[in-house]
Amino acid sequence: MKTRLIVAIFIVGTFAAFALQPPHGGLDNERRIRIREEASAQGLVHISTNKRLDGVMEAYNVTRDQISRIPEWNGMDDPPLEISKALTIARATVLSTHPDFKRFRLREFESQRIIAENFENRWYYIVSLEIPVPKDLEKGWKPELWRVRILMDGTVIVPELYPKD
Repeated sequence: MKTRLIVAIFIVGTFAAFALQPPHGGLDNERRIRIREEASAQGLVHISTNKRLDGVMEAYNVTRDQISRIPEWNGMDDPPLEISKALTIARATVLSTHPDFKRFRLREFESQRIIAENFENRWYYIVSLEIPVPKDLEKGWKPELWRVRILMDGTVIVPELYPKD
């Protein structure tokens, strides 16, 4: 009987803890919406938002003029910007702000279509590079991950930073 009571208390307590949590995203979603609306009010097209580990939000926005300069791509043929060129651009971008990072490992490489009124088939890359884990720090060390967004004309999208609320 005592075991059943403890289990019941645990289940009710766990349920109550989950019920008190804000919905997934909560304040972050509100911040993302605010950032997107602010970009739109400035005549910018919001591409994406990234939340860093320190709580700072990075907003990636482009102008309609920038989008018009991107070569069209249907997503099926060879892309206008070669993958090898995008990797070179991403590496140079990280090295421009962190020259002490000498070695990188590709974590992810993806292409995303830009969603903007009056523009079809305009894309950008997200190149995710990580700094390899030094052998003496393998246990308990999380590698740094750098995501560089590159338009298909080779332009790096520089984020606008929003401090932690």
